[in-house]
Amino acid sequence: MKKLFFLVAFTAVSMFASAQFYIGGSVGFNKTDNDGAKTTNFKIAPDFGYVLNDNWSFGLALGFSDLETTDFIGKEYIVSPYARYTFYRNGAFSVFTDGVFEFITQKPKFGDNANGWGISVEPGIAYNLSDKFSVVAKIGSLGYADIEDTTAYGFGLDNEIKFALYYSF
Repeated sequence: MKKLFFLVAFTAVSMFASAQFYIGGSVGFNKTDNDGAKTTNFKIAPDFGYVLNDNWSFGLALGFSDLETTDFIGKEYIVSPYARYTFYRNGAFSVFTDGVFEFITQKPKFGDNANGWGISVEPGIAYNLSDKFSVVAKIGSLGYADIEDTTAYGFGLDNEIKFALYYSF
């Protein structure tokens, strides 16, 4: 029994000793006018994560968005736990995909709050600027979301590009 305990303890210590945490996030602004349908969106999304090994990372992104469309004026809060699988590395460059689950709360300026959830797969690329800093870009998504009476789903590599800066420690 002692040998089993020491084996489990040694494995846990080795895993956490080689672990790497990161913190980062993104800031964005978008304004469109499409035949009178106007959209203004300001978004802040901090991101915290843990690198398990060369291929797997796990993280949590927190999103805050101030949104104004023809149908909605208000704030949106998103909590997004994710798993990242890196399937290609070449020096400082890597290609990955994130599996994301989102919890969404919309707080309109007028009316009742709306809650929902979403699930998506988001491909991305990363470039390590140094041992501590990296730049990440996510390109599009394949996903589904359900917020109160609204259901959305789609696929696209051109609908959104997200850039983020990470600091590893």
